Amino acid sequence: MVLAGQEVINFASNDYLGLAGDERLMAAATAAIAKFGTGSTGSRLLSGHRELHRELESAIASTKQTEDALVFSSGYLANLGAITALVGKRDLIFSDQYNHSSLKNGAILSGAAVVEYPHCDMAVLKTQLNQQRQNYRRCLILTDSVFSMDGDLCPMTALLAIACLIQSST
Repeated sequence: MVLAGQEVINFASNDYLGLAGDERLMAAATAAIAKFGTGSTGSRLLSGHRELHRELESAIASTKQTEDALVFSSGYLANLGAITALVGKRDLIFSDQYNHSSLKNGAILSGAAVVEYPHCDMAVLKTQLNQQRQNYRRCLILTDSVFSMDGDLCPMTALLAIACLIQSST
């Protein structure tokens, strides 16, 4: 988008790549609606699966050279699904206090113990990890990479160093 005469990336929307108004995608969406209809007609578990979904997942798995892939209808749902698949009741999650609600809700739904650490405070995270990690089966550190409310970045290098230290000590 253009703001005050300068081109900027709009992180306040879900259209980060500016694809919502792309003529090619609008034409493809219109063609897909004409061929397949406007929806899946229900939840995927019961009746909402179309072969087109499976073809997309197979294509992604092939491209990524993985055994399989699973497509979610939104990033929010992808976060819920991924977190609840990774951790459960015997596990621990450390979550940046400014995380997106999808990460926070995924943590809660997982049943894991959840500890919030102050925003981007790696010293507190490291201390909390050292104090609590040994009491749980698995540990997951959750963070946004770009925090949507302020646009600031996670200190990924420091976070990875802490995660690697903890991993090597278990």
